[in-house]
Amino acid sequence: MDLQELTQDLTLDFFKKINADVSQKGDIFTILVPENHHHLFGNEPLSITFNAEAATKYSCELVVPGSKLLYQIINLCKTKGSITKGVTENFNKNSDSSHIKHGIRFYFYTVFKGVEHFSELGHIDLDINSSEVLDIKQNLVLDSTIDIEHINFELMPSLYMKASKVIRKNFEVDEKKFVESAVAKKQNEIEELQQKYEKMISETESSIKENEKNLLAESDKYKLYDDSMKKIHNLRGEQTNLIQGISNKYKILLSYNLICITIFLFKE
Repeated sequence: MDLQELTQDLTLDFFKKINADVSQKGDIFTILVPENHHHLFGNEPLSITFNAEAATKYSCELVVPGSKLLYQIINLCKTKGSITKGVTENFNKNSDSSHIKHGIRFYFYTVFKGVEHFSELGHIDLDINSSEVLDIKQNLVLDSTIDIEHINFELMPSLYMKASKVIRKNFEVDEKKFVESAVAKKQNEIEELQQKYEKMISETESSIKENEKNLLAESDKYKLYDDSMKKIHNLRGEQTNLIQGISNKYKILLSYNLICITIFLFKE
């Protein structure tokens, strides 16, 4: 399942779960949100698409990672802890039961925030009993009739921890590049600022010696020195505050948010 399909499935499944009326015409989906969700999505019909070309041609919202609507849905899923049930596409329930296994799919919304922004939807599939990572090629089809009562839910925390480690491993290169880029840009900006202020401080110190030659009274020399030291002190204070501002500017947040879970049947 590619990113566009995953985004579409998550969005449409969410609206179906809250009993919204969803209709489709080509690549455009019209959604009538139930009254108890008007405070979140408004009372006007939503017109959305998952196709960039359709979004430019028609007056509708493009739903992709980072879009406002998807962000709202993901935050709601995080608070609701949505769990769905399903089977792999073309799964035959009448197959030999000895070859049927239970898997669990953890959907994650990965977000790297900083001066730049990176976000992506992804999922990790695990065998519930063995906790082995699965490579499921088929799409999942929702099926609420699946019996999951006998599943040992005490395994869920360890399965979640395993999935979290795998998803972070999958984004290890992206995360490293994101952090290294932010650190390099911050360092360059700080070095430029330091050079600028060191030059101003050096010029102030040099002016003391030049101006001191033209002063005869010791009191005038002391005043010149005190005024110059005060100026240098203020410059160093400004420099410190600006460096702190740059550090705050380049702060980064790395998050791997679990948004929903699907327990599914698959054939070995």
